[in-house]
Amino acid sequence: MDNLQIWNSFNQPPKSALKQIEAGRMKGKTDINPQWRYKAMTETFGVVGIGWKFTIDKMWTEQGANNETFAFVNVSIYVKIDGSWSDAIPGNGGGTLIVSEKNGMYNDDDAFKKATTDALSTAMKMLGVAADIYAGGWDGAKYKESGGSPQSDVSDKLWDHFQKVSDEAVKAGVHNVKVFDRSKTTKAELTAYGTELSEAIKAKAGK
Repeated sequence: MDNLQIWNSFNQPPKSALKQIEAGRMKGKTDINPQWRYKAMTETFGVVGIGWKFTIDKMWTEQGANNETFAFVNVSIYVKIDGSWSDAIPGNGGGTLIVSEKNGMYNDDDAFKKATTDALSTAMKMLGVAADIYAGGWDGAKYKESGGSPQSDVSDKLWDHFQKVSDEAVKAGVHNVKVFDRSKTTKAELTAYGTELSEAIKAKAGK
């Protein structure tokens, strides 16, 4: 297996999985839908618990400034390749359990859930999940001049359509559906393979 085959299969999230952060200290950064991450892992490795899995290794709180309290979580992700489980891929995440707001102290009962989601994203990015976002080269529509991979001639509309067709092909039971790296794929290649998948889906439906 090419060492970057898995990395390149999900390093660039579709625009539909991204949202610009418009306020706070993270303003201008890109938020990634966690459900897309889980879907990408499932498409690549298989159903959670069978093709990939994770453990929650530690949960704890830390006291912060202004009587605030933070929640932290350590997780380990494992993936199965060629029938063998990987070593643990660690991730750490955090969230605010008790935060000081203008109207007083606020308790967030989702703090540990948010910290777990954060920890999973940290572990998954070591595999390449949404790597181009973390590298600062991809903004969801085009590659920035400062980094990332070369921009291909594949439009957002074509890429999103291809992702939809690929999902439909997997659900229909089409075997060995190819995974493409958008930055290294031409419009012609993607269009041709998309047509091939559509025909395969029709053939499966006709049985």
